[in-house]
Amino acid sequence: MDDESYFDLEGFNFYGANRYSFQSIENVPGDIRFKEKSKFGPKLSMWIAIGQRGLCSSSILTGGDKKTQVDNAIVWFIVKGLKPFSVVDEPAFVQLLKSCCKHVSVPSRKTITNLTMQIYQRKKDLVSTHLQTIDWLLFTFVVWTDTYNSRSYLGLTCHYIDSYCAKSLCLKVIALTEAHSANYIATTVKDIMQEYNIDQEKLVTMVTDGATNIVSAAKLITSHPLWCIAHRINLIVIDSIKKTPWWRNFWTAWVQL
Repeated sequence: MDDESYFDLEGFNFYGANRYSFQSIENVPGDIRFKEKSKFGPKLSMWIAIGQRGLCSSSILTGGDKKTQVDNAIVWFIVKGLKPFSVVDEPAFVQLLKSCCKHVSVPSRKTITNLTMQIYQRKKDLVSTHLQTIDWLLFTFVVWTDTYNSRSYLGLTCHYIDSYCAKSLCLKVIALTEAHSANYIATTVKDIMQEYNIDQEKLVTMVTDGATNIVSAAKLITSHPLWCIAHRINLIVIDSIKKTPWWRNFWTAWVQL
């Protein structure tokens, strides 16, 4: 069973044309007689379907706030799940959305990519604004190489106290395109700081590994960098294995299993 009703957008319903009918043209007001006007104003059609289980909600989703919510949810699904943008083109993903909402408009890869960058920029602006309220900051950064693709990256994380709670934010992970000299690494970190409008005077210290170029880069930014204790413990364990023959043989056998 279904029924429908019309609601005009001018504040009242139309049930006929009687309000536009006059016995004599002389009785027609001038502002109506000489002004073009549609017989019926804009109206909104409300359609309701009732099935065996009661009221059925509309399944059309092509625009509006709900569509925006769905698109944003897809972005966070991709970001948090480390999914490729091409996932929106996969038939199984499209079928999943269609099963939730039959007439949903599935966003394209380009749309999702652009939306992701828009959300990233908004979040970045919020972080930049919030960090202006923090008095002291500490950085940790690391450089590593993806041996499979032969590409190197630098990751910079910011740590601070906010309302008596320790907070950490990954500011950026960036691909390195030059030799990993101290000057190049220091310049890369300073560029990230500039992106977030971080005053260098707020920086208390930086925690790094013990590599010579990394320590030298940190000294170009802060006067007292710290060597990461976890990295030192890792080096102690590795050196101990190398200097203990029976443990080295045990470890070699274990790795080969």
